[in-house]
Amino acid sequence: MAPVGPPPRTPIKPRVKMRPFHWVKVPLNLLPPSFWNKIMPKGDLKLNEDKIEDLFAADATKVIKKKKKEQPKTLLDAKRGQNLGIFMSGFKIAVSELDRRLHHLPPHPDALPVEYIISLRKLAPTPEEYSSYKKYPGDKSQLSDIDQFLMRLMEIPNLKARLDLLLTVHEFPLQFEDLAPEIELTLNACKQLLKCPKFEDVLHYVLSIGNYVNGGTNKGACHGFQLKSLVKLADARGRDKKTTLLDFLVMTLREKQKQLLSVPAELDSVPKALEASVKGLSAEVEVLARDLLKIDRGAKKVKEALASPSAEQEEFFSHIDKFVATFEEKLVKLHADVKETETSYKDVLVKYGERPTTDSEEIFGY
Repeated sequence: MAPVGPPPRTPIKPRVKMRPFHWVKVPLNLLPPSFWNKIMPKGDLKLNEDKIEDLFAADATKVIKKKKKEQPKTLLDAKRGQNLGIFMSGFKIAVSELDRRLHHLPPHPDALPVEYIISLRKLAPTPEEYSSYKKYPGDKSQLSDIDQFLMRLMEIPNLKARLDLLLTVHEFPLQFEDLAPEIELTLNACKQLLKCPKFEDVLHYVLSIGNYVNGGTNKGACHGFQLKSLVKLADARGRDKKTTLLDFLVMTLREKQKQLLSVPAELDSVPKALEASVKGLSAEVEVLARDLLKIDRGAKKVKEALASPSAEQEEFFSHIDKFVATFEEKLVKLHADVKETETSYKDVLVKYGERPTTDSEEIFGY
C-alpha cells in the first residue's frame, strides 16, 4: 500500500537550541494543488547556520531564584511585634505629639482617647526592652519600623506612670457614677423594709395561713418565719393541683384588707437592689478611696520628675488637684451613705429575724 501524503523531509537538527516559530502547518490534503507541492522535491535550502543560530538561538535557561526579601532586623519576638504592628496601623497620633497630649484631661480636645491609653499601657516598653535597645551594638536605624516606634516611646519621660495616672482619672468618674446610685438604691430598699407597716401586715397573714395549714403538726404553732419561706408560697399547691397558697393569700387580702395589695409598689426599690451586696458596696467604696489616693500620689510623682514644668504641664497638675478635691468631697458623702446602708441592713436582719451573716442579695431576692 503506497504511503499517504508527501514523503518525509530530511530532518534538520541545529547545533543549539533555537527560539521556536509558532506556525500552523498546511493540512496534508491541501498540499497537492498548492505551491508547496511544487517546491517540495527541492527540499530545504542551505542557510548560514552560524548566523541563524547566532540570531535565533534560545536564551540559556536560567533558574531564576526569587530574591528573598531581606527582613529588617528586630529585637522583638513575633507576637510582641505583631501586637505593636496592629496598634501602629490604627494609631492616628504622631509620636512626637504624644508627650504633649499626655498633659491633657477630658474634655480638652487634645486629651488622649481612653482606648489609646489602654493600648499604650499594654504595649509600653518593658524594663527588659529598655535594656535590650540600650545595649544593642548594631545600627539602630536599620531596625524595623516597629522597633523605631518602640524606641520613640522610650524617649517619652515617665510614660508608664503617666498612662497609669490618665487611665485612673478616666475610669474613676465612671466607677463613681455607677456606685453612688447603687448605694442610694440599696439604702432605699433597706428603709422601705424597715418602714412598711403594710408588709408587716401581709407577713402576719402569711404566718396565720401557715399556722392553719400546719395545725396539729410539728410545723404548726409558729411564731415567725424567715423571709426565704415567702418563695415557697407559690410551690404549695391545693387539691386541684393549680391553686397555691400564694393565690389563697391574694384572695384573702382582697377580701379582708385590699389596701395591702399595694405592698409591691411601696417596696419598689427592693427588686431593683437585687444585684447589690451591702458587703460588696462597702468594699467598692474603699477601692475608690484607694484609687483617688493613687491619682493624687501619681500626679505628685510625675510632677517631681520634671525639672521645670511648663505652663501647660502646670495647668495639667492644677486640673488633677481640682479633680482630687472634688471627688474627695463626694467620697465623704459616699462613705456616710454606705455606713448608713450597712447600719440599716443590720436593722433589717434584726427586724425580720434573719441570721447576721445573711447577704442582702438573698433578702432582697426573697
